[in-house]
Amino acid sequence: MSNKLTFHFGTDGVRGVIDEEFTEFLVAVLAESTFRYWSRKYGLHKVLVSFDARRKSRDFAHIVASVAINHGLDVVMVNKPTPTPTAAWYGSRFGFDLTIQITASHNPPMYNGFKVITNKGSPARRRILTR
Repeated sequence: MSNKLTFHFGTDGVRGVIDEEFTEFLVAVLAESTFRYWSRKYGLHKVLVSFDARRKSRDFAHIVASVAINHGLDVVMVNKPTPTPTAAWYGSRFGFDLTIQITASHNPPMYNGFKVITNKGSPARRRILTR
């Protein structure tokens, strides 16, 4: 596992080539950073973790869920690949403070990503993600 942090912001989050730029280490750092920031800024309590059908998406989602648990957050993780709009709707509808979706959306299959979805079901604005 590499500890090199090279990543790019894409649609609603971070994207990278699986096992090159998008690694377990990067996912753990993104989750840790996201949960620290949102906890301090918004009082984070309840998190939904979701993933798509891409290679290693479930593994990356487990990392996110583990980091959330280590922060003392209430965590629900989907048990099968779930489309981003479904995860966003569910998170908003059922009172989750934040939804993390592991997906690279429309990017080629060798990519994966980390999307931050607000309690309103909308993407976190890039300005929030880069502060």
